[in-house]
Amino acid sequence: MSTLSTGELAALFQISKYKIRHYIDEGILVPKRNSENGYYFFEEVDIYRLYQIILLRKMGCSIQEIKESLFSENVTIMLEQAESRLSKQIKELQEIQKNAKKIIYSQKKIILNKMIFVEREDRYYQKLPDQIIDEHSIN
Repeated sequence: MSTLSTGELAALFQISKYKIRHYIDEGILVPKRNSENGYYFFEEVDIYRLYQIILLRKMGCSIQEIKESLFSENVTIMLEQAESRLSKQIKELQEIQKNAKKIIYSQKKIILNKMIFVEREDRYYQKLPDQIIDEHSIN
């Protein structure tokens, strides 16, 4: 495989060259340098490493956590832990979404805070919405 420049790598992953430079400065991405012009060039192993870094960052891992896992070769363990956290967050979000859908349905189906007063001798009664009355009893 041919090598890529910083700009080509940035375009490939749709990130800025500055972000790549930051990962290099942090020591979690270690590409080779061209001795003539000092430019970095990235081989296949560097491209895969950057892919891992981007994925771990999207999963909420800090630079320090990534650095520790890459140097100790515990990337798989870290990915498993991050995936487990994501699964838990997805379940929590699905539960919130389910409750939000119930509330939206209720708001559309049953009109709340709409009162109709009917005069009866000296008292007033509130008429309940028809949607919550089932065979002359409140549902």
